[in-house]
Amino acid sequence: MELFKANHQWATRPQDERFKSMQEMHTACLIYKGDAREAIVSLKNLRVEANDNDIALVGKTGVPAKLTNWAMGQLSAKVGAPASYLRELPATLAVQNLNHGFKSLADENPEDTTNILFHQNGSLLVRSATSDMYSRIWNSDITGRLLQLQADNPNWKNPMAYANGKMGDVMEPAGLYASDHDMFAFLVDESKTLEGSPKGLNRGFFVWNSEVGASSFGVMTFLYDRVCGNNIVWGAQNVSEIRIRHVGTANEKAFRELSVELRKYADESASDTEAKIKLAKNYQLGATKDQALDALMGAIAKLRVPDLTRTQVDAGLKVAEQREARYGNPLSLWGAVGGITESSQAIPFADKRNKVDRAAGKLMQIAF
Repeated sequence: MELFKANHQWATRPQDERFKSMQEMHTACLIYKGDAREAIVSLKNLRVEANDNDIALVGKTGVPAKLTNWAMGQLSAKVGAPASYLRELPATLAVQNLNHGFKSLADENPEDTTNILFHQNGSLLVRSATSDMYSRIWNSDITGRLLQLQADNPNWKNPMAYANGKMGDVMEPAGLYASDHDMFAFLVDESKTLEGSPKGLNRGFFVWNSEVGASSFGVMTFLYDRVCGNNIVWGAQNVSEIRIRHVGTANEKAFRELSVELRKYADESASDTEAKIKLAKNYQLGATKDQALDALMGAIAKLRVPDLTRTQVDAGLKVAEQREARYGNPLSLWGAVGGITESSQAIPFADKRNKVDRAAGKLMQIAF
């Protein structure tokens, strides 16, 4: 299977959101955090006004704070009004709609509050407006831990790619992106090629987060054949993903996953990884395809693995048979999981495809 998360970042990020080293990205994220201020604002005190044909949030002090497009969208969603519609209105009319919505919500829930994240650098800018249940994970805390991971294990590096998101340009370090909105990091360890495919496999992972509620915190680990100049990951196998929503103890959970699970994966020796691959290759699911299918469906039920149907598993076993030169014995756990992840590429919807890939990766637990 192929992974396109890093490719999307490479193709869409502006130049000022691209970084060549983890230290550069960490420094930028620290600046964003240093300029940030948080305030818990009661709904009854939430008010916007038209300011130079724009919309600004005004607090008790009367100092206006301009809204980013993202914050505008969050405030619009809070009152149940489409942001795209409000943006087309004159600022004075959009303000009336928003303020009416805030008042109605405050009348219904007088104790309700909103978590406002400001950017303070000369003037005020509202970066996000989330619920009081939102648990912020700062991008700089994530990059700081990744920086320490690299310091402890220098083999983990961000891969090369064509400069400026343009095919055919000169190659430069890539895979690291951050803004006042979110961050994304792509690291690989190519210090030793592992057994697992005709050309061997390397280890890699993605980490992403958003300070403003645009996405969950996430970690995806995988083995892969190669990374091309536009940062598409080719021949990905054993894909595993963890997502943590920004609620409750999200901050603690995120750092636990980084500090324990990801650290364990990053520090795992090549021989340990090869041993796991060997176990999966030697794990015989059955003497026939039907027996293998039954064994996998039993494992899916036992492990409570969602998003894998009998039809999808059967399709994966057929691909494994056709690709025996790549995956080895199609009736082994390694061959079956490889076939399932490759067959998922025919699913037209990315979200559903990713769910199948993650579910297939969980089946590797059978051998361990």
